[in-house]
Amino acid sequence: MKLGTMCALILLAGAATLAQAPSPNLVALQMQASKEYNSGDFAAAARDLVIVAKSEPKNLGLQRVLAQSLFRSGQYPEAAVHFQTALDLGDAGDPLWRRVETDQLVMSLGMSGNVAKAHEVVAAAIARDPDYALNYYNQACAYAAEGQKAEALASLKQALDRRANMIKGEAFPDPRKDDSFQGYLQDADFQKLVAAYGYR
Repeated sequence: MKLGTMCALILLAGAATLAQAPSPNLVALQMQASKEYNSGDFAAAARDLVIVAKSEPKNLGLQRVLAQSLFRSGQYPEAAVHFQTALDLGDAGDPLWRRVETDQLVMSLGMSGNVAKAHEVVAAAIARDPDYALNYYNQACAYAAEGQKAEALASLKQALDRRANMIKGEAFPDPRKDDSFQGYLQDADFQKLVAAYGYR
């Protein structure tokens, strides 16, 4: 999924919504954020969108793009907050978005060092969507971050068993190239597991 393009479209749609509100300054700020996002200046887009989102805290589109901007500018704790807000606002909506936002919430939490919360989010995601491969992959990454090898490899196997069940157009990650598993690259059990699924 090309999130950059999708987020830019959401951002523009949100500006149209704000255009009906009495504050032209917020509309201008959101249009500026759209340009910044499209040019790859995600930190600037996030800075501007934080201001806009304060006046539109329940605007799902804004929360999604703000979360993406924060994530892509390396502000992972802040991104996690807004991915969670987006999930809460859109929980009854499109399951595709729920998968995307859950994936990115878990990554944001993991990159923030909040592995306990990442486990909590993943456990809920597995209960709700038990066939989606990345739920188990994210769980494996969280276990790997804690140094729990047996649990990490067990979850990775569950992910690999389900790797055909991905979002359309999304490729299953190569575990050998994932930072989460770099500590296991020379581990015989890890090598045996990934080799069994064609990673050689």
